[in-house]
This record gives sequence, structure tokens and C-alpha cells, in this order.
Amino acid sequence: MKSVALVFGGAGGIGQAVCDQLCQAQYQVHACTRHDLDWCQDSARERVVDLLRAKQPRVIVNCAGVFRSGLDHDMHETFAVNFGSNWHIIRGVNDLYRHKVMDFVMVGSSSYQGSRAAYPLYSASKAAVYNLWQSAQALFQETEIRVSLLNPQRTRTQMNADHYNPMLQYHEPHDVAREILTLVQAHASVCVDMQLEKSQ
Repeated sequence: MKSVALVFGGAGGIGQAVCDQLCQAQYQVHACTRHDLDWCQDSARERVVDLLRAKQPRVIVNCAGVFRSGLDHDMHETFAVNFGSNWHIIRGVNDLYRHKVMDFVMVGSSSYQGSRAAYPLYSASKAAVYNLWQSAQALFQETEIRVSLLNPQRTRTQMNADHYNPMLQYHEPHDVAREILTLVQAHASVCVDMQLEKSQ
């Protein structure tokens, strides 16, 4: 019987690549998209619990995220999706599956290490995710639940297509997905800062 993987933010970009990678690794994959769950709604936590009960995953990967530049975008949306999604998943796992073997991988960003003037809310939300990952280590240290955080650098996805700089290198979504599968297969509980290869 195949192990079940639940991928949040699985409609495109990194999430779709993760779904493909897990399918190739013989997981039974369920993708949850923004059409299935709106992280900005008060019902988000209850919806997460319903999904966890229904799917009973062995692996959870959260690729849900929003990216905006400048100062005039919605703080609530940025934190609800980038931070709140991980918060609700951790709470649901703690409530339902504390005695289960499970891997949960959060997708963060290298921006957690320092805010950038062009997108301060995004950087702040990813710094909050890093601190949440640290707290999860303490919360689950006596269990078989492993929580990892993968922080890619620039990644070529539709979410940030308007901000591409042809002079810079980018990760491809399938490269990030392979790193996530490695973490899952290692049953790891680590924070990994994924580096771009330096130009020759």
C-alpha cells in the first residue's frame, strides 16, 4: 500500500514539481490548491484538520506562498499564507497525529535571513516561518514527527515571473522538489538553505 503525501500549494510552480516527484517515488499524492483552502479565511484551521483526518498523510509538504514587492500589498494575506499555513498544519498535526510517524516539510525562502527593501513583508513572513520551524523542533522532539524547512534562493516560478532578472541565476522548481524528496526520505528534521551554483 502506498504512503500518502499531502501537498499544499500543489497547483503550480514548486508545488506541482513536488507532486510529480512524490508520484515518481511511489507516494499516493493529494494536492491541495487555493481553490480547496483559502488561508485568509477564519475556517482555514478547521479545513486543515478535515483534510488531515480524511487523507491521513505520512508526508506533508507545504508549498503555499504569496510574493509581492513594494509596500502597498496586504499584510494579512502575506502572513496568513506564508506563515499561517504552516502554523495551522503544525497545530493540526499536533492535535491529530502526535503518536504517528510523519514528515512535514515547509518551503521557506533565503529571504528569512534579512529583510530586503523591495519586499519587506515577504521577508518578514519568511523570518517568522524560520522561527516557527525552531519552535516545532521543541514541540515534536519526543515524537516521530519530523519537521524540516527548505529555504531556496531565487526560484523560477509563475509567482515571481514579473521580477525575473536575466542577469541572475534561478533554481528550477524540479530542483527544489528533489531536495524536498531527499529530506522526506531521510526522515530529517533540519533547516536547509539551498544554494545556487556559482557561475564558472
